Amino acid sequence: MKGIGGSDISAIVGMNPYRGAMDVWLDKTGRSEPIPDNDDMKRGRLLEPAIGTLYADRFGRVVIPQGNDLRVDPDNPIFRATADFLVEGESRGLECKAPRKKQLPRYGPEDSGKFPEEYLCQCLWYIGVYRLDAWDLAAWIGAEDLRVYEIARNQPLIDSLRERAERFWTDCVLADKPPE
Repeated sequence: MKGIGGSDISAIVGMNPYRGAMDVWLDKTGRSEPIPDNDDMKRGRLLEPAIGTLYADRFGRVVIPQGNDLRVDPDNPIFRATADFLVEGESRGLECKAPRKKQLPRYGPEDSGKFPEEYLCQCLWYIGVYRLDAWDLAAWIGAEDLRVYEIARNQPLIDSLRERAERFWTDCVLADKPPE
């Protein structure tokens, strides 16, 4: 409630098919009811450690679970992030997803760069808040097909996300005015 997180930013910029800016505004202004966990949310949290292990084994990396540790951007305290994993010895983080098989059309081959846009926003947000060079998105589709997508730092996109988040926070949350 005190800032914009990685799962908020895609909704604010209109890139999330499940939530919009109004949902974030209702949440940040205390007008929404807590969203109860559904089976997909529970499944995703339960599979995070397994996805992290599969990723670490495949790439020979050590991943450090972040649990619920909240990172606050030192330059702007409304920019916040809670990563799944950081990669030891590298300027890189890891976001884990456990989509069901029905989501397969949203994911292309690993080298295609085709994956859900809301996760691009989330990972770029994390790169900015954590001040890292890259973020990997590991999607274990149907708990049988692990696909890993590397997202490199893109400062112009990060700056654009930050500008939109700051404007949303000022014009909507602080002004207590719903987004258009």
